[in-house]
Amino acid sequence: MAGLSGDSIGDVRYYLDGSVITHLLGDGAEFADLRDWIVAHERETATSVVARWEATEAMSDPAVGRRSQIRDFVAALPQVPVSGKAVEVGSYAVAAVPPYAALHVGIAAVHDEITAVVTYDQDVATASRLYGLDVLSPGWDPDWYIG
Repeated sequence: MAGLSGDSIGDVRYYLDGSVITHLLGDGAEFADLRDWIVAHERETATSVVARWEATEAMSDPAVGRRSQIRDFVAALPQVPVSGKAVEVGSYAVAAVPPYAALHVGIAAVHDEITAVVTYDQDVATASRLYGLDVLSPGWDPDWYIG
């Protein structure tokens, strides 16, 4: 079901949702696993304005460290367009998951090149699988969102 529009976005294979960006604000082994994964796949990753909104909200907390580095990282990420088709496709999932989760999945699902969503959000992970997208969560068990 992925690639519903035929839109081309170059070499992008992985869509990073807002939970990935907020996960970068943490510490420890999970942060390192995610950072290493992103470095290894940086030419194949993109995000959207929706994830940027979520990141901006997360970074508004004064207790958050590394804000400037995360802000620079987010600004450098290629941005997948949020088309009317993405909103339409995402709207089908709204009955099952919150609106932001549905929108992330719709954005990823309409682009032919995107084969996986990188997320730490259970709703996004579950809906992504329903749309035929793989789910990646570096540092976490591959099936963490099942069951």
